Amino acid sequence: MAESKKRKTTKPAEHEVSREQARAFNPTKSRVGKVIIVILALGMILGLFVAAIYNMISVLS
Repeated sequence: MAESKKRKTTKPAEHEVSREQARAFNPTKSRVGKVIIVILALGMILGLFVAAIYNMISVLS
């Protein structure tokens, strides 16, 4: 068989992390994570309200 027809095997990279080593943190399963999500959501809503009020005042003046 010709050299160009052979399937090339790939070696795993040394910097890859196995699934056991890189576990994702799911914030919805812990109480602290839920509190952090609520605080971030309230801050985002408050920021939207402040920006809307600021733009209303700048349009009127």
